[in-house]
Amino acid sequence: MSVDIFVFLALNRAPDFDAWQKAMRASRPEMHFVAPVDLAKHSGFLPLVVDGKTTGFFFFRNDAKEFVPDYPMVAAAGVSGGVAYQLSFGGDAHECIAAMRSAEVLVKNFGGVAFDPQGGKVMTIKDLDDNAALCGTSLRP
Repeated sequence: MSVDIFVFLALNRAPDFDAWQKAMRASRPEMHFVAPVDLAKHSGFLPLVVDGKTTGFFFFRNDAKEFVPDYPMVAAAGVSGGVAYQLSFGGDAHECIAAMRSAEVLVKNFGGVAFDPQGGKVMTIKDLDDNAALCGTSLRP
């Protein structure tokens, strides 16, 4: 089963790879992207190192307007324009942590609005942090 998190960003606030990497290193020093990519063109797996372990998530860049018909709560949150970064992962706890923490950085540093399409709700920074922590509990002995 795949899980998606969308982070909606105004076009003028959507970071390029370098800005996202810099913000991640400042907010989450335990994380960094493995290799630079062009986010405007990249589609597919985006590897990261989290706590010394290589993991990642699938990254897709979408036009935010594509989601308004299917997710009216996105429009209600005032994010119907701009870009939507889609962070997708399977059942792996490391991938979950990577996606949740990466979404958190986008929300905190670039004014993004995180949205959980499975639950149909806008996610706060606390929600993203709680979900990452919950994923981490499965890694503890």
